[in-house]
Amino acid sequence: TAIGLIRTAAIKSGAEVILSSSWRYFYKPEEAGDFFGIPIYRRTPWTLKGSRMRWSEITEFLEENPCEKYCIIDDETDFLPEQEDFLVRTDEKNGLSYQDFEKILKILEVPQTEKGLW
Repeated sequence: TAIGLIRTAAIKSGAEVILSSSWRYFYKPEEAGDFFGIPIYRRTPWTLKGSRMRWSEITEFLEENPCEKYCIIDDETDFLPEQEDFLVRTDEKNGLSYQDFEKILKILEVPQTEKGLW
């Protein structure tokens, strides 16, 4: 499942999962994490008013929480060109694919084994 692939990517890379989807409007990170069975540590900033785009919320989060590497997983298209190298755009109908999972691991610099497997 998609959640299983994200969980595996987080474990293999040591990444923290940060909620930036619309789920953050309705659930605390711990609640969403419990629902999905994956630790979610924080959420990006948001406002119910105004016209903030997800790219600006992620940018603000990263300015306040610098990190060496990150990966954005989303089916939306409202991202900046400089975020494209860190973006795995999933298919809105089919969700996260195994090819997306492989791209996540490459972005997060998870080394392959000698057999080429993650």
